[in-house]
Amino acid sequence: MPTNHGIHRKLPATSGQRLTAAEIPVCRYGIRRIFAALSTEQFTPTPEERQRATNLERHFYTVFGRFIFSMQDLNRLMHELADSYSNGPEEMVSMGISYQSECLADHVLSYLNTILDDVAMMTAQATGFVGDTKIDSMGKLRSNDIRNDPALIPVKVLLDELDQDGSWWELGFKQRRGARQQLVHNQHLLQFQGSAAPGVPYKSQAFLMAPYGSNTGPAIDFFGLLRDILSALFDWLDRLELALTNHLRTKSASWSPMLTCPFVLLPVGYPPGMTRYDAEYFPIPLCDGSDSLPWIASIGPGPGGIIVSSK
Repeated sequence: MPTNHGIHRKLPATSGQRLTAAEIPVCRYGIRRIFAALSTEQFTPTPEERQRATNLERHFYTVFGRFIFSMQDLNRLMHELADSYSNGPEEMVSMGISYQSECLADHVLSYLNTILDDVAMMTAQATGFVGDTKIDSMGKLRSNDIRNDPALIPVKVLLDELDQDGSWWELGFKQRRGARQQLVHNQHLLQFQGSAAPGVPYKSQAFLMAPYGSNTGPAIDFFGLLRDILSALFDWLDRLELALTNHLRTKSASWSPMLTCPFVLLPVGYPPGMTRYDAEYFPIPLCDGSDSLPWIASIGPGPGGIIVSSK
């Protein structure tokens, strides 16, 4: 289980108490601490370079928030799709929810790919990589000619891992094989449906498949695939954060990363009512000994500002 990347909530033993910052439902992304460090004079000497680092951090946390919101909304739609099948032959309702889900799911891997490209650019800056090739993607950073550069020694082992069979890179992003590559280049589509055995409530299902291609292959469980990608990726980000933290400390002994792990508050976007998170449809891994899913969370106004409740 990762520590600084993933969803976290730890309810107190006594119910009815106002939740503290350590107890509320969040999604942590500790790697943002490295982005933040690079926007300071300790590591980035010129104002122009610091502004670029600040812009990259802002882009990263904006896209990360949209990624979590997309996962949250997809989780909601999965419950609605299952309900639409359970409530009878509401074909038009089910079709509309399926279309929404398919369009939203297409964006999930695109957001994740953009997050990784931001992490790659930040890693190049943090390690001091200077080369003829501009690092603007994770694909370039992990290429053999780049990752063997002496500047990238602090993270080379982590980049080497991505060549392994079954790595999160291979599952999600490897050329001609990863899920995003299949969607963008290989005529694959995400398709949603409801199914149920006799006497059992309907459940939503999502599959990555190539229904119109000549080399279709087996349909892939989309949520299972996301679960495998994200559990491995978030563990990898934990270790990347540690490697870069140690490296930055060699450059500035007085620097320490912010104590509180950066996070996105759940539910994202302050949706009205209750938001339910289920492991089946919300495959972001738990972190740091968190309470297990399912959770129910809500955000509303209170006398001191926003109040977060969860159960």
